[in-house]
Amino acid sequence: MNKITERSAIVTGAAKRIGRALALGLAERGFDIGLHYSSSHQEALETQKEIEKLGRKCVLLKCDLTNRKELLGLMEQAGQKMQNIRLLVNNASMFEPASFLQTNLDLLERNFAIHVQAPFVLTSEFAKICKKGNIINIVDTMITKTDTDYFAYLLSKKTLYELTKLAAKALAPNIRVNAIAPGSTAQPVGKFDSNYMQIRAKQVPLQMPGHPDYLLQGIDYLLANPFVTGECLFIDGGAHLS
Repeated sequence: MNKITERSAIVTGAAKRIGRALALGLAERGFDIGLHYSSSHQEALETQKEIEKLGRKCVLLKCDLTNRKELLGLMEQAGQKMQNIRLLVNNASMFEPASFLQTNLDLLERNFAIHVQAPFVLTSEFAKICKKGNIINIVDTMITKTDTDYFAYLLSKKTLYELTKLAAKALAPNIRVNAIAPGSTAQPVGKFDSNYMQIRAKQVPLQMPGHPDYLLQGIDYLLANPFVTGECLFIDGGAHLS
């Protein structure tokens, strides 16, 4: 396989939804894309085609982030297929409702595997292989709250925020590590009202729905400003203020 020769970005969970939008937006901004996916092979192929239509190259990186062996080989796989990797976006996520007492060890482990263990390993391997660049972790506006309806999810996202700060200090000055905390950005999957986004818009101070483009504008800022690390941008219409 021909190696990518221009600057490249790896986006985890990029086959669909927000990850797909981020991958496409970064391609529009001149990045070749390492598109990570787990089981959404068809969606990954479709997203790859869309990226290639934009004139960028796209390498598919299949990996089950809960599988330690596959996870440990992901950045090596990327390094073999891509050159000049300068950005890692830890976007992959799971979102299952369960209160504190409903949360079993399996659910807790899966949330931490995807939201903490995978970003930790990929961040470490990125630093070793790429030597310099930017890492952006996608957390959640709810990290400021104590809502327990999605207990394992929120606990692991709070931990990812702390990982962001610790890694930012550990990897400076060559690698900057920041986070973005989105609010409602896309219609969630599952049993949600079809007007969910409009309903949520009325519940935030700015009275408007979110959109992946706003997250991309946040990425633009974090990449452009060389004096920012360990920061978390809340791109949520002010939801974290309530």
